[in-house]
Amino acid sequence: MSNSPILDELGNLEEKPWKINSPVDKGRIAAFVQAGYVLPEDFQAVLAITDGIACGLGEQEIYGIDLLLELAEVNRETLREGVYAFGYFWGQTLYIDSSRISTGDYIFYEGMGHDNGVLLGMDFGEFFCKLLSTNFYPFWQTLPGKTEGLSYLIP
Repeated sequence: MSNSPILDELGNLEEKPWKINSPVDKGRIAAFVQAGYVLPEDFQAVLAITDGIACGLGEQEIYGIDLLLELAEVNRETLREGVYAFGYFWGQTLYIDSSRISTGDYIFYEGMGHDNGVLLGMDFGEFFCKLLSTNFYPFWQTLPGKTEGLSYLIP
C-alpha cells in the first residue's frame, strides 16, 4: 500500500484540497534580495500570483516565502538543497504523492481553492506548468555557508 497522504488506512482516496494564498508583498521580496539571496525572475513571477507554497504535509514541510529566509538562516548547515515537485490532479486539487518523496525534501507547489477570492488570471494547468518551470536553483545556490555543488530536480 502506498504511503501517499491522500490515501486513508484502507487505501481509499481522501480529498485534502490546498488553497491559493494572496500574492507576496513586494517588500518581502526586496528583503530577500537585500539579504543577499537571488530570487529568479520566474520565481518572482510566481510569488506575484501567490504566496501559496506554505503548508504542512505529513513528514514533508512546505514553506512560503515568509519562512524561506528564516529556514535558510536556521538550517544553514543542514538544509537539503533542490526543488522536488511530484503531483497529480483530482478535480481542481493538486495532490503530492509522498511515496515518491524522501523525508527532508522540500516541495514547492500550489493547489486550487475557490473560496478565498484569489484569481489567477490563468487556468490552473497553466499556473502549475509555470510553477514547475520556475528555476529555484539560484536561490538555493546563494544560501549562506553553501560552497559545494547543489542538486536541482524537476522530474
